[in-house]
Amino acid sequence: NMADYATASTYYKKALQLREKQGNRAEVAEVYNYLAVNDYLSGNNLKALEAAEEALALAKPIDSKQVLQETYKILSDINQRI
Repeated sequence: NMADYATASTYYKKALQLREKQGNRAEVAEVYNYLAVNDYLSGNNLKALEAAEEALALAKPIDSKQVLQETYKILSDINQRI
């Protein structure tokens, strides 16, 4: 249901704001991954790609291996669909 994806997106964006205030880059990147998956599942591949790339940009400089692994998996899924 598209309304469920929209609701989830709203909550992820609120979580993103909270994580950004806390300043933990790995957790911010993780929320971007959640947004990417939500957009991917709702069929919005370009938004999903943007969110995953943002996660990648945050996770690479701090070498957050778990977040990077998740991000590369998400990017792989998105690119298979595009």
